[in-house]
Amino acid sequence: MAFLRADVDRFCREVADLAPAIRLRRLAELRAMLDEVTNVLPRRRPRCLAAFEMASAS
Repeated sequence: MAFLRADVDRFCREVADLAPAIRLRRLAELRAMLDEVTNVLPRRRPRCLAAFEMASAS
């Protein structure tokens, strides 16, 4: 966990002096990268969505 905190601290220092639009773009890129890393396991569907899908398939 410490390495992740160090990476976040480094990222924040790198974008601190950038223009807001560039900062937002960099944050969006970071979010996409984190999604790729954290989506290794499939996410569970909410029960209400699964029930809706079964009902609409009938």
